[in-house]
Amino acid sequence: MKTILVPTDFSDAARNASEYAVQYAKEFGYKLLLCHIYHLPVMSVPEEPLLVMENPKILRKNHLQSLEEEAAFLSKNRDVQIDCTVAEGFAVDEILTIEDEVKPAFIVMGMETEGTFSELIIGSIATDVIRKTKTPIILVPEKAQFKKIQKITLAYDYKLKQEVNILQPLKELIITSKAEFYILNVGKEEPEQDPEKAIAAIKLEKYFSGVTFTPYFAQSEDFTAGVNKFIELENIDLIAMIPHKHNFLERLFKESHTKKIAFHANVPLLTLPEIKS
Repeated sequence: MKTILVPTDFSDAARNASEYAVQYAKEFGYKLLLCHIYHLPVMSVPEEPLLVMENPKILRKNHLQSLEEEAAFLSKNRDVQIDCTVAEGFAVDEILTIEDEVKPAFIVMGMETEGTFSELIIGSIATDVIRKTKTPIILVPEKAQFKKIQKITLAYDYKLKQEVNILQPLKELIITSKAEFYILNVGKEEPEQDPEKAIAAIKLEKYFSGVTFTPYFAQSEDFTAGVNKFIELENIDLIAMIPHKHNFLERLFKESHTKKIAFHANVPLLTLPEIKS
């Protein structure tokens, strides 16, 4: 049975993502590994070694107990296996270590919504995991609720230079869910007018030759606006993107106090990692 890795900090956004992951696991036959990363509380005294304020063994036991209580809540009246693990250290490093050990099919993480325009604020932990992971990540907005995945869209606005087998997890999900599939290109001009984009379109069509799909072009100078309009027009359940070379998501990786994108507040985002040499 394949595993979905679900990091949690016990926030509302993390709880909602965990709920989504449980429903996803039940729908497609996965098990969950719920993980929590914590820090040892220390006190700094000038010219003295750092003092650990709590017994590390007791602290670990307490965090594990809290996580097991969360797992019990999530699994109540649901036939889904949920395992738990805790680790002390830096969140991104520990999540990647667990990923390397478990080799999950997906990582599910939460996003908080904030502001009058429902901006999604993806914290530095999720952003860094996206940049470094080898695993597809499903980012779940705080307001998103799991529902049967009936419509999936791959959105892109770049010249596809990656090997197309990066899309294998997406293709498997489309086949398993039997969802309607759209390949959405957003840009200023039709793909046929740009030779590289035309080649990318041909590569995508060839790769998904065994899958029924609908190509769609949205003419817009604003990629985000084009995607949001299409999501609402077609009532999309899941949007997929390749973040590392994607102009839309590159804005997340700029050094700033907060990393914001004005994106649809109810639709989960599947990020597909680049193939690393």
